[in-house]
Amino acid sequence: MKNAKNILLTSLTIYLLLGFNQKSKNDRNKEITTKNRIASKYFLKITGHISPYMAFKPRIPITEEEAKNTNHFKVDYDALGRITKIMHYSMGLLNNNSYLGTAVVSLEYTNTQLIRRYFDHNNKPASVKRHFYGRGENQGIHKEVFELDANGNRKSLVLFNKNNEQIETEYGTWRFEWETLKDGSFIQRALKKNGEVNILMDYFDFLVTHITYDKNGCLDLVKNYGKDGNELVLSEKKKAAYVDFYFDAYSNEVSYSFHDENGNLVNRQDSGYASFGYAQVKYVRNTPAKGANDGYETLFFDKDNHQTTASDGIARQVDYFNDNGDRTATEYYSITNEKIVPPDLGYFRREIYYNQDGDISETRFYDSDGSLTNNLNNGAAVVKYIYDEARNVQRIEKQNKSGKVLKE
Repeated sequence: MKNAKNILLTSLTIYLLLGFNQKSKNDRNKEITTKNRIASKYFLKITGHISPYMAFKPRIPITEEEAKNTNHFKVDYDALGRITKIMHYSMGLLNNNSYLGTAVVSLEYTNTQLIRRYFDHNNKPASVKRHFYGRGENQGIHKEVFELDANGNRKSLVLFNKNNEQIETEYGTWRFEWETLKDGSFIQRALKKNGEVNILMDYFDFLVTHITYDKNGCLDLVKNYGKDGNELVLSEKKKAAYVDFYFDAYSNEVSYSFHDENGNLVNRQDSGYASFGYAQVKYVRNTPAKGANDGYETLFFDKDNHQTTASDGIARQVDYFNDNGDRTATEYYSITNEKIVPPDLGYFRREIYYNQDGDISETRFYDSDGSLTNNLNNGAAVVKYIYDEARNVQRIEKQNKSGKVLKE
């Protein structure tokens, strides 16, 4: 009887130990799963930036339910709160017509590197489109490889195409180098293959550049330190020493202005790209409660803070958006609020149409009297986009104002 009792106690002890160990194992597995779980959030916009050093900043958070009814970005985070993937959606489908020019960007982290890769709506390698890399439709940059310093700050960048070959930007920059300052701002050097300092971009012909942030982490000042990088100097073409940006509480860009070394407003000079003859650009926005744009006007002011006309004849530009967040039209006006046809464009109004998948289906150009007109860029009055079953652009058909199909 005593032996039977001992056997029973021993069995019960083993059962309890096994149960405890199994429970501990399950808890450990749950802990590991939770630690590695990807958290997804939804946003309406990505904050504008002017350098690849600046991290992607999703803004205007919305719920998953709200995201079903509008253009949005789905953003995945790892357990450390780092962004691992950004996906742009329209009409419930991945969509390439985003701020980054692609549907998806993936971010991979190591102790010494950050690697970003870009993909289209079918998860095929794609090319990012950013104004600080160039103006072309296909800039060829599929992968960005950042080297990080001991504190995790970005210290350099090289760019690769889909074939994993290192390439230049369209401005001829082969490599970016940065120095992060104690206040979080940074010094940027865009370098050509021969090591010569290159321009920041065509619109801002700055060389060694100091870029700062405002209190909300948005772009604040862009300062030109010239080739030597020692002091604030006027740029060679634009004749400005720094540009001052202002963003609202929703991280919408409100204005930017050009200044000399002493802080005085200066009129932008011709740098070979875009209009000039103004010191300030201001955006007048229609801002719903959540802060997303449903349309805005662009106005130009001179160094005396008087509204003015830019060199291309535009004093006021009006952009319209639909309920899905897509830009649907752009119009141009004189300083007396008359409809104008800018001589470099050849049209007063451009209209953009979208299909049921959220992709651009057609673009139309109109004169000030509402008639179709041929734009000066490619001679077309109507541009149609034809897609295959996978939503890839199969061909682009261009027609003049008489309906004649133009040959490529």
